[in-house]
Amino acid sequence: MCRCTSIVATAALWLYTISKPAAARLDWKDGNINRLLGRNSKSRISTTRLEILAIEIQDIFPLENSETYFTPFRKEGKKSILCSGKLWDHYNYQKTSMKSKGRLRSNKNKNDVIPVPVSNEVHNNFSQNNKQTTDNSNILKLDNNECYDFESDDDYVEFDDLSKHAYNIECDNELGSNVYEWESDVKKIGLKYTATLYNMKNISRTIADKVVCMTKDLIQQISIVIKKECDTTKSESTSSNQRDEILILLQNVFSGLDTEYKRFNEYKKFKTYIAPENHDLGERIDYKNVKNVLTLVHVPINAQFIRIGLVLKNFFELPNVFDDTIAYMNDLYANKEIISNLIQAEFWQNRRNSFEDKIVIPLVLYFDDYENNNPLGPHKGVSKTGAVYSNIPCLPINYQAKLENIFVFTLFNSLDRVNFTNAVVFSKVVNEINYLNNFGIELNLPNGSKKIFFELALIVADNLGLHSMLGLVESFNSSIFCQHCLTSQTEKSNILLENECILRTIHNYDSLLSKNNVKISGMKEKCIFHDIENFHMSQNISVDIQHDIFEGICRYDLALILNQYINVKKLFSLDDLNLRLRSYDYGKNYNINKPPEIAAKSLKNGCIIMSSAEMLCLVRNLNLMIGHWVPEDDQCWQLFLTLRELVNIVMSRDIHPRCFKALETTVFEYLSLLNDLFPGNFKPKHHFLIHYPRSMLMFGPLINICCLRFESKNREGKQASHNSSNRVNVNKTIAIKHQLYLNYRFIAREPAPAFFVSKAFPNTYSIGSCHEYMHLLNKLDIKKVSILKYVDYIDKRIRKKSVIIELCETGPQFHIVHELLLYEQEHLFITQKINDYMYIQHLQAYKFDQQCKSEWFMVNEDVVRNSLITDVTTQPDGYTYICKNWF
Repeated sequence: MCRCTSIVATAALWLYTISKPAAARLDWKDGNINRLLGRNSKSRISTTRLEILAIEIQDIFPLENSETYFTPFRKEGKKSILCSGKLWDHYNYQKTSMKSKGRLRSNKNKNDVIPVPVSNEVHNNFSQNNKQTTDNSNILKLDNNECYDFESDDDYVEFDDLSKHAYNIECDNELGSNVYEWESDVKKIGLKYTATLYNMKNISRTIADKVVCMTKDLIQQISIVIKKECDTTKSESTSSNQRDEILILLQNVFSGLDTEYKRFNEYKKFKTYIAPENHDLGERIDYKNVKNVLTLVHVPINAQFIRIGLVLKNFFELPNVFDDTIAYMNDLYANKEIISNLIQAEFWQNRRNSFEDKIVIPLVLYFDDYENNNPLGPHKGVSKTGAVYSNIPCLPINYQAKLENIFVFTLFNSLDRVNFTNAVVFSKVVNEINYLNNFGIELNLPNGSKKIFFELALIVADNLGLHSMLGLVESFNSSIFCQHCLTSQTEKSNILLENECILRTIHNYDSLLSKNNVKISGMKEKCIFHDIENFHMSQNISVDIQHDIFEGICRYDLALILNQYINVKKLFSLDDLNLRLRSYDYGKNYNINKPPEIAAKSLKNGCIIMSSAEMLCLVRNLNLMIGHWVPEDDQCWQLFLTLRELVNIVMSRDIHPRCFKALETTVFEYLSLLNDLFPGNFKPKHHFLIHYPRSMLMFGPLINICCLRFESKNREGKQASHNSSNRVNVNKTIAIKHQLYLNYRFIAREPAPAFFVSKAFPNTYSIGSCHEYMHLLNKLDIKKVSILKYVDYIDKRIRKKSVIIELCETGPQFHIVHELLLYEQEHLFITQKINDYMYIQHLQAYKFDQQCKSEWFMVNEDVVRNSLITDVTTQPDGYTYICKNWF
């Protein structure tokens, strides 16, 4: 056992006893790491020693937990998580300091990568053959189901399914003596058709372009059918009859589909269109013009309800969806070392014990209100839609990335929920979920029928949405404002750990409700969702990082920190900061979410207004933007770095089973520092943070259960309402459009979305003449190689100069991408692996020189699947930096 005999350890204990745990942790980790490095002749500390040291710290500081100081590397199957914790960070920082002072030498060869002698023949062959390769291959040709990108179709073409090929239609050259006149007539028809599309005011040029591509595809497919028919009969005697039949066929392509009513009936016959149903809520009295007289009449009020059981049946009967989902769930259940999904966490594991031999899949509900009219206009709120979506959280990750796999459950006017109560509006939702729980659905699969059941695991919404659904007060200025506990407004700034709260439980729920006093209970009415089997609002530990952190505490606290630096300490000016915001290299993946300039009024008001994506981008990069202006011992900077660490944890998709403990300590440190530095600025959203660790324990990575992805689904509804000027029943318009999207999916029965989707350069593009890595191409058949502009992996885009962060036991391994290749339908990446880098603790970033020691690698898809994707940025000091962002 390590004894606290050193001056540093004694000081740390003294700080701890006077309630300065953050300062004690800093001194303790600094002292121990420095002592261990000083004793070790090789200046190395094993991960086992760090793990033991973390346990010793927990023994000395009884209120601490070892996960705060060190969490070991974990690898299970293809998933990995890095070592983390305060000891690990400081160890890497100390190694960097020793390297800079010459006390620690790299075990790599002093020389940079030695160029492998490669004859010019390899490079020349590649450059010469690349055009021939792409010309002779169907890989780079436009698939008939895809469209050119209208903005840049001269530069590249798009493909996402390498197994598909363009139709190769050979036409008979003998078209007759009037071939040129015939061709001219067809050209005129085509010109008029495309001009008509552009003349339609309610569709964009992009949509017009897609319609032309789809029409072309339709004609090509019909031509193939006709050509096959012509090839089967070569007799001259039948050619005239055959020609007449073909003309009749072409004239009746849309026979039976020429009206919307007929089309919808055909869709229903195939059971691919699941029409929304009217859910009668009640009536209202309104004035109507009856025989030219304004008369008070009863107007029926209804919501739009979609039988989600039928939707899920059709969805799981799509090719491979059921098999892929069950295989993915089994992989998750088998992985005990890394938590990546809700079904691996404590809540679902407890529920799973009661399933016996049934196949039970969790459901997540999401609720939100969105405005269909102009939010600043006189009609705002009149046609506001309340939307309930359903989602399956255990779908494979290539399915989870698609908005189309979030299904509409019910739509209603937001005002109707207030007038008719939750019990009326959500009654059909409750009944449908209970039906799926008790009776399930029968799937007709190629290998036989399967019965699956569904159980509600979680309800997700922003704070206001959750309070309104669960029957809680809808004001966060009320005395009891939290859905998870009974903390009051006067107590919130003093309670920094959840175990100091009185939590809402199944046992105290009824007694609180019976008091009928919102000032004591914070409850307005009984929760309608308690009628769902195995669901209780006290176990619905849903938290929302989007609205709590990125549109909450980041807005408030960054304003306080920046105001302190700009107007109080005067470390830099607001103009300096805005110049950095404009000129900073965010990387190509984040330019779309580039944060705007900050106004002086925002700092004065203590709130920086940005979108969630823009705020996330700012938090990711602010350390490199202004870190060089801030002294290392600055307490406000320590507050910001703790906020970054908090964001890192809650945004991680793969976590250690005890990561919630590290999150608990990080939240405690952050709130303690905030109270010390900026007293009186503690808001309800700061309080909600103390419930995050329990939510992570019960439901896994918090990024998977927040509103970020669900809120994007609202855009489809807004687009549908904006394309229609009708506001009589706008929710029906939106619901029908959503179901038509699904109807297309169920008819097309397209294969599962690819993990990797790429876009190629034009055929004339050749690989760069960098002989250092040309030896890697010797292993490939050059004729089968295509060069790519970028590769999309799930929700990340990989380009040249992107960084692939390989997760290893010794720490992150950085691969800078130089070329992206497609070889035999596999994506390959030629990368420069950085061997000599330094961790800068003050900036929470890794630093290296462009001329540092490195090696050339060929990285395949398997490595990318287990890696993180980020960007590099070059700072004014000439060094290249990679921010520590593990998401």
